[in-house]
Amino acid sequence: MKFTDLPSDVVDRILISISDFQTLSASLRTSKRDIYDIFQARPKSIVQIIAYNITGPTLAQALRVASMQRLPEFLFTSSQDIHNRVADEAHAIEKLLTRDNIEALIQNANVVSKLEDVFSQRYKDRKSAKSTLSCAESERFHRATYRIWFLILLQERVPAHEARDEILKVAEDLNHAELLEMDRVRVFFQELYSWSHVAEFEQLSTLRFDARPDQVLQAFEEFNTLPFEEYRQDDAPAHINDALNDVWCKRESDDKRVEQRDKAILDSVIGANDICHRCLVVKGIQLWGASNWDLLRGYISNEIFILFPGYLRNSLVEIQPFKERIRERDDDLEPTLSFSRLLEELFDVDAEADEDWDKTQWYCIDCLRTFLKHRLWRLLLQWKLQEPNYQPKRDCWYGYDCRTQTHRLMHAQRLNHLCVPTRGDPAPFDND
Repeated sequence: MKFTDLPSDVVDRILISISDFQTLSASLRTSKRDIYDIFQARPKSIVQIIAYNITGPTLAQALRVASMQRLPEFLFTSSQDIHNRVADEAHAIEKLLTRDNIEALIQNANVVSKLEDVFSQRYKDRKSAKSTLSCAESERFHRATYRIWFLILLQERVPAHEARDEILKVAEDLNHAELLEMDRVRVFFQELYSWSHVAEFEQLSTLRFDARPDQVLQAFEEFNTLPFEEYRQDDAPAHINDALNDVWCKRESDDKRVEQRDKAILDSVIGANDICHRCLVVKGIQLWGASNWDLLRGYISNEIFILFPGYLRNSLVEIQPFKERIRERDDDLEPTLSFSRLLEELFDVDAEADEDWDKTQWYCIDCLRTFLKHRLWRLLLQWKLQEPNYQPKRDCWYGYDCRTQTHRLMHAQRLNHLCVPTRGDPAPFDND
């Protein structure tokens, strides 16, 4: 039986099961007489269902964001102008599901979905790069993300003197659980900002203001905080933060806010009682293994250079090739050495036989610091030995604990310091 020979009710069911508008458009073009006629019998409801297939139960919140994005910034003389153009959540699906909003709806849904994947791996299931959030958990995350996005766009578009009051009105209409959801996602975004800073080998920094989810995702994917620049100004408005804090204070629930916020999105955590393979301490979601090694970039990059033992961290010669290699980017500005590949090489490097490190196991970050301290200098030596024009050097007696390598270039160049000391005292800051 041909597709066009199917009963109309079956074709209708197929149409409403389509997951995106591109597929819908292709389907309609296959038979303008049959399939198109069935679609035309109820186009609005079919489009609404497909939009729901894209965003899930947060379609109303997603449409308000898409609609607000189409409004120019700093054009409106009053907040009422915006209210006249952007419906509230109760009427959003009825009034805002238009052709002009669909493209933004699709793009935004992709952003929110990717952010959910990151949130899930970091706080729900460390072993999966794709979200394992339940339907209810996913809905909470999406709803909060779209509402934060809407408030930021609102702040950018209403007159400055009305922004705080308008945001306060929106916040006051939310119930306790919804406020907690937004609070949790806002903290997650701020954590990704800090992650992006560390991933750039910068010092840990805190984002005081709210940034749009698309900017958060861009910064995370590119290891780059430039998307946040407009939010790092001292005079940037903090209306969202201030308004939400006012609501918390009015409801006299601020004292339990942090405790409740941590449970606002997730009902459960996979592997919450798992232990570190080395220290045997319960660390749960804070454990690190092959499936989440790449996320370590944003937690340990700014300290990785000081994890070289002894005085190697201050060497005039030895440490520079490692710095160059780990910071190198390709033509697409992607790191040429991922953290996943770095950890893979570290686990595979020739090391002392009594070291018990297994790359199939999970370790807490403190134990990984110890691992890095034991292996980084050996990996750097291995890289040097693999260089085609490498000329072997005589080992310095004091090895990586040699102080002279930090202030005498000729000595640092003449001898190899990537070796275990045979004389002298250990560096005073090596406590491991």
